[in-house]
Amino acid sequence: MAGGMSELARRIFYIQEERKALYGDLKRAQEDYVKSKSSFELFQQSVAAATSSFTSLSQEMMKIEKIFTENDKNNVSELIKGIQEQEKEKLELSVQYQVSIIRGEQDQKDNHHHHDNEDDDDDNELATVQLRRQLSVCEAAIASLLEDLRYECEELLLTKHVD
Repeated sequence: MAGGMSELARRIFYIQEERKALYGDLKRAQEDYVKSKSSFELFQQSVAAATSSFTSLSQEMMKIEKIFTENDKNNVSELIKGIQEQEKEKLELSVQYQVSIIRGEQDQKDNHHHHDNEDDDDDNELATVQLRRQLSVCEAAIASLLEDLRYECEELLLTKHVD
């Protein structure tokens, strides 16, 4: 089973790379929308596609976690659970952060015409900064869990898969 377990361990890290790419896609979609390079509908489609991909990756991680649990690799399965929890929080925070940025950009455009909502602008800017800080904490937690997971799976990752 070591060969199969080593492939699963490698797959975990590949899934994390896929998630990282999806976050990049979301950020580019949000930036394009804010800079009026794309329509809101296109932005919504990008968010929907990313959400679907995140869901598939999460389901795959849950299956992998179950296999590690069934093979008495509880340290690994607990780390996977922790990563999953942090990734869920990161996605929620990322969406809130993007909405906050979009709202701030829209408020700036509106305030070029009306100068009476400066307090709302300050509140949104503060919320955006707080969300960015929360995202950084979440990202650091994920990185730490991945480092621990890499350590726990070191032997598996060094095992070559032989059919």
